[in-house]
Amino acid sequence: MFGNESKYDFTALDRLMPHPVYGRNHFVCVLNPSDSTFESIKPLLEEAHGIAMGRVERRKIPNDGRA
Repeated sequence: MFGNESKYDFTALDRLMPHPVYGRNHFVCVLNPSDSTFESIKPLLEEAHGIAMGRVERRKIPNDGRA
């Protein structure tokens, strides 16, 4: 998605870029996003939330009625 991480200024504000530590795991970061930047990354947040909720659902122990 981003390419070589060495060319990013990780102190830059309002810029979507790979997370400085977890970028290899496809994590991104934005420092102090503007309203328009926040609106543009909402689909990424919704997708990440959906993935996390799917993991939670898969880890749930089936309720077979026993306490």
